[in-house]
Amino acid sequence: MKTRSTIYIEPSAWKEFKQICNREGESMCEKIESWILQYNDRHRKGNPQLRIDYTLRLINQQKCGRDDCDFPAVGRAEAKTGWKGFLCADHYEQSRNARLLKSWKPI
Repeated sequence: MKTRSTIYIEPSAWKEFKQICNREGESMCEKIESWILQYNDRHRKGNPQLRIDYTLRLINQQKCGRDDCDFPAVGRAEAKTGWKGFLCADHYEQSRNARLLKSWKPI
């Protein structure tokens, strides 16, 4: 047996939600219930948090050493030209495919 509940929401948000559900042929109640069940599953044992070692790795993460690239590095490279530095996944693939790397160490 299901329970009737009341929520307070901005009228414009509710109206848009209703229009989207109608357009997609979805039940508003089933959509909300699905979200609540998923939330309960994720939080049943407490608030899901990242492990501290993963968080510290993100904080201390190196950036790609290529010009104007702000993507996080995935490894340390040494090029055949003598250049040493960190590379993101895209620049690693480009350098590897062009056979420019002397050595590679994932981080």
